[in-house]
Amino acid sequence: MKRSLIWALAGLWLMTAGASHAAEWVSHTDAASGFSIDVPGDFIAEDRGDRLSLQSGDGRVQIDVFSAVYGNDMSFAQFAESIASADPRRVITYRAGGDSWFVVSGYLDADGSAGNTIFYAKFMSNRARDTVSAFEISYPAELRDAMDGLVTRMEKSLTSPRT
Repeated sequence: MKRSLIWALAGLWLMTAGASHAAEWVSHTDAASGFSIDVPGDFIAEDRGDRLSLQSGDGRVQIDVFSAVYGNDMSFAQFAESIASADPRRVITYRAGGDSWFVVSGYLDADGSAGNTIFYAKFMSNRARDTVSAFEISYPAELRDAMDGLVTRMEKSLTSPRT
């Protein structure tokens, strides 16, 4: 009897913990291009017109969510390469992609300390291959293990633009 009460309480606790964790996420839909993404609900959000910027309460984690038109003057592969090589402070350690998406990740050498900030960016193209939805997150390298789940949730929830 005592054991089944303990298991019942443990199960109730797990269900409650899962529910509160899910409540920490908010689905954001971009009005202009129609893409959506799950973002942490407890981050400070600022609509900057061309993007949604989010920041953790302590200011150590920065997320930008946006869409952009890249036009027909370059292929999607060329666009991916231009993004990967755009910032000389970035040391890219991971690249992946498919026909309509790509990811670049690595370290941002913002203050001369190699490897002090991790960045992860994912881009998804629409069917016309002229607009992308994207998010980029950056955070201190020592938060890597703590941030892996957050990055995965956002990465899996990002949809392509509808325009």
